[in-house]
Amino acid sequence: MNSGDRRQKLTLLFIGLFVLFAPLLILVATIEALLLFGDIDFADLTPVELLELYLLDLVLLGLFALVVYRLLRYFLDKQLPEVIEALEAEDDDQENE
Repeated sequence: MNSGDRRQKLTLLFIGLFVLFAPLLILVATIEALLLFGDIDFADLTPVELLELYLLDLVLLGLFALVVYRLLRYFLDKQLPEVIEALEAEDDDQENE
């Protein structure tokens, strides 16, 4: 197994862990903010409600990531070829001089 393959697997592992634990961190931050402002009492939350909040955060994070990915891909597909052509034209001009 070469180092590039290991690096790719490690990267995928970190991405997976981020997708798994990012909603949990968002959930903890949300609960902490609600506790600080006095809008919620932690004793009133049941494990089912915490699981529902976690799943909701997971879905929202996934949708947000999908929207960002689609927007980035759209703009890169639309504008990147123009930038590459402009750079190639500059390189041709510099070579001709």
